[in-house]
Amino acid sequence: MDIKSLLNRIQEVNKKYEQFAKLSGDNFNVFSVLGLNSAENMHSLFIAELLDPNGTHGQGCLYLSLFLEELDLIESYKELNSAKVITEKHIGEIDKDFLEGGRIDIFIEHLSNNIIIENKIYAGDQHNQLYRYYQFDKNAWIIYLTLDGSPPTKESLGELSIDKVTCISYAKHIIDWLNICIEKSASLPIVRETVIQYRNTIKKLTHQCSNRDKEMEVTNILLSSEENFKAAQNIANQINSLVKIHDEILKIIHKRLCSKYKSETTDLVLFTFLDYEIKLNITYEYGWFHYGIFPSKNNKWGFSYDKELTKIDRLLHKYFDTKYPTENPDARFAELSEYCKKYRDGDKNKFIKGYYRSPESAKNYFCWIPFNKIEEDINYAFYKDEMTFKDYAWLYNSDNQNKLIDYALELCDEIIKSIKDSITDPSVVFMV
Repeated sequence: MDIKSLLNRIQEVNKKYEQFAKLSGDNFNVFSVLGLNSAENMHSLFIAELLDPNGTHGQGCLYLSLFLEELDLIESYKELNSAKVITEKHIGEIDKDFLEGGRIDIFIEHLSNNIIIENKIYAGDQHNQLYRYYQFDKNAWIIYLTLDGSPPTKESLGELSIDKVTCISYAKHIIDWLNICIEKSASLPIVRETVIQYRNTIKKLTHQCSNRDKEMEVTNILLSSEENFKAAQNIANQINSLVKIHDEILKIIHKRLCSKYKSETTDLVLFTFLDYEIKLNITYEYGWFHYGIFPSKNNKWGFSYDKELTKIDRLLHKYFDTKYPTENPDARFAELSEYCKKYRDGDKNKFIKGYYRSPESAKNYFCWIPFNKIEEDINYAFYKDEMTFKDYAWLYNSDNQNKLIDYALELCDEIIKSIKDSITDPSVVFMV
């Protein structure tokens, strides 16, 4: 069977099960309805609620025990009813060297050993993030949870050995755990159905079929002949290439940016101030192409005297008025405050209106590319695991790619111009 015929057969199966789902109500999912599919804090809260022996599910340590069994850690933990589960555990302010402090997504307190769970869906790693957690509790199990089980970056590990980290995935470990939770919750219809809906959400995020009968029918078609199997392999390879389109576009943006500004790295040095280089970079994260502005000294990120390095207000407002001493960073709010306000309010900038990232949520991100400024009916973010046919078709169109790349560079020019126009401090030396 050729690829076209194979796709036609699978399309027939899809249509049949789509009709079944419509009639049975299987398409209804409260997590999707509320737009919580990719919200990391939602996933952390839901997982933590199941793990909590005092959770509203009323099953004590059952789900925590099943989770530890899934990870082969159960032998190390007894008397699980005494465990406490905390989300967003604050472990102190991040210090100037990024060796201590931060917030742990899920923290499980236990008499034997505490458990630290770092939950990553779309967010990137923070500098020394896992190393800081290790410094907080050197005896804790550190679990790094991602969609596919990928390991943490060197940026996050710092001096921490990867052997100190247990990498798990939503695609396997969480789904396997949820399956057992569902099985053990047969007499608890509300809990069971809620966990089923959450499992289906995870399957959607990890590109897995949520209908076992449909999965088996498609598998039987693929394995009915070697020709079908090879055709399926070709399709799978193409899909794997398809989802990398964001990375390919980002490479082109970086290449053109480096060429235009004669930069040897993708972190473009905007200007120097005191002993620091202030850099601009463009990344793809959370379904958007982001612009980040950050300080660097000796290739290390951050201002050495600033305790709140992740806030963009503190990265832009306060470093350019030298009448205040550097020892008092809280006082250094001067001419850049009006500049940031302009971008926040959007009254003077045609590009960034409505797309300024709030300091509390943005880390070093300054703004992102507003797709609906490129084309009016494009109002969505391009989340890799939630993209539709329409999204891919738009992004794979060469004219649209050129529009996006041109816009990215145009926006970069606008940001640079605005910064240069806004800063008058003589100690600032512009490099672009």
